[in-house]
Amino acid sequence: MNLSTEEKAIVARLLTEKGGFRHAITAFLPYLLPVLVLALYGIVQQEYFACALAFFALFTIVVWYIHHTETYSSQLRSALQKYESEAQALGVDHEQT
Repeated sequence: MNLSTEEKAIVARLLTEKGGFRHAITAFLPYLLPVLVLALYGIVQQEYFACALAFFALFTIVVWYIHHTETYSSQLRSALQKYESEAQALGVDHEQT
């Protein structure tokens, strides 16, 4: 199977990375904690600029995550399509397994 370097990296990452909610929260904590602290400061001190800045930072993180996920998904989809075409060429029927 002729996978690109990016597709091989995605497959290897999926096979080796830990999954689950706790791992995801731990991975995003360095990004989310400062934003939450800034938002709490803005709420307590009634600093609307701090709240707006926290919202903008959180919005930026979400947009970055969506972009990253879409790139990741397209590479994984491409690798799976190549796998499926190879499996069909070998006569493997996935619906029976």
